[in-house]
Amino acid sequence: LSSAFSQGSLLAQVAQSQLNDLCEIIKWPSEILIPDGLSMVIEVGNRHVSPIPLKYFEQQRFPIISSASGRAYLWGLPSRDQQNIIAAAADLSENDENFGTSYSQIESAIEEVGLKGYCIQDYEAPIAGTRAYAVPLMQNNRSIGALTMPSLRDVLSLVEFEESILPKLKEAADNLSKELAL
Repeated sequence: LSSAFSQGSLLAQVAQSQLNDLCEIIKWPSEILIPDGLSMVIEVGNRHVSPIPLKYFEQQRFPIISSASGRAYLWGLPSRDQQNIIAAAADLSENDENFGTSYSQIESAIEEVGLKGYCIQDYEAPIAGTRAYAVPLMQNNRSIGALTMPSLRDVLSLVEFEESILPKLKEAADNLSKELAL
């Protein structure tokens, strides 16, 4: 019984080898994040095998409405579920003077995921110039999480990402979705 638990969730078991294969192609680390309340948490990743060591990015939990993974995840949800999560997160953030994001800005960012096929978010911590890209991870036409790739703005240009890496991230997310549907 305990051996099944120690291997992680079904998603982690299915995704690990695909993430490792993806890392061999794109070289950047990648992770699958799933929702946990009003946060996105890392379920499985490949930092340990990535030739580009972004190990300093040790955060495990990200706000659902202000992270690339959260917005990619929200895009794949039915509208009512999106609205409920955004409203709950906005209510919690009302007293946070650093929140500074309106409901309409969040909705626009989520709509942009549908137009571009990915979400992008820049961070200045833990190191200045950190950037995360995320694509929705779908199952049965509903988002279950996001496939995310952290990088550095000054090292990987947006054009290079869109031309060479984005198609591979989307393919990996599609392959994971198909495998999870079996």
